[in-house]
Amino acid sequence: MQITTYREFKQRVDNLSAGMYRLGLRKADNILLQMPNCIEFMEVLFACLQIGIRPVLVLPTHRENEVRAFAKLLAPKAYISRLFWKCNARRSVVMLDELILTDIYI
Repeated sequence: MQITTYREFKQRVDNLSAGMYRLGLRKADNILLQMPNCIEFMEVLFACLQIGIRPVLVLPTHRENEVRAFAKLLAPKAYISRLFWKCNARRSVVMLDELILTDIYI
């Protein structure tokens, strides 16, 4: 179990939202968000809401063909996921228009 304070949570949310903005994500953009239930999921979700990004929640059990179907239907600007589906794994964002994998904690 990971323990964090509200101050630490807010700082990580602010860092994430700044990173998302630097990557070109803006208010009213759709993104696909596929993460397990963990503190990082809440941080990413709050960062999206802070900017005004519309997160489309994708279950961790959905596979590539299902995620591609969502992407085709919703035209999201980014896909935010968790590599290896563990809460201690590296955070990642794929910008769908450029297919760039990058770390959003810059």
